[in-house]
Amino acid sequence: MRKYLIYLGIALAGIALSSCNSKQKTNNEQTATTTTETAVVTDEVADFFKAVPKEQLDGEWRVLKIGEKEMTEVSLTLSFDIAKNRFAGNFGCNDYMGNLEFDDPTDDDFDATEIEFDDLASTLALCEHMDIEKQFTQLLDKVEHFTISESGELYLLDDHRKLLATLVRK
Repeated sequence: MRKYLIYLGIALAGIALSSCNSKQKTNNEQTATTTTETAVVTDEVADFFKAVPKEQLDGEWRVLKIGEKEMTEVSLTLSFDIAKNRFAGNFGCNDYMGNLEFDDPTDDDFDATEIEFDDLASTLALCEHMDIEKQFTQLLDKVEHFTISESGELYLLDDHRKLLATLVRK
């Protein structure tokens, strides 16, 4: 009787482990699908990227989209002062500011201009749309490139050419 209980325990353990393995495969398949979808979007957007002089950033911009989500709930702005290598803006409630760093395009395959938003600081009022402020703050930290489309839209991109935000002149 004891032998049968041991065999039963081993069989149940084997079944449990094999079900964990199938769950892992499902998660990996979902990750692969998500990655592929991102690449498709990236390639569509990347077709019209071009390097632009950083001076074309000068002035005030309004955030139209974060990723694919339209910004209708709050008015986010981003201003560039290229002569001072500074940026500033408004999250809809709090103001923010920081320093800019630029590098010339070096990759022939993708020649959008390189940019970094450094030393970000902001006011700390408690506001209604704090989640959007946090999301945009994290987005600025991921920005590696920018380009301006023929229609005049500013695109902020990560190091994998993924579109992070779309802005228009204010």
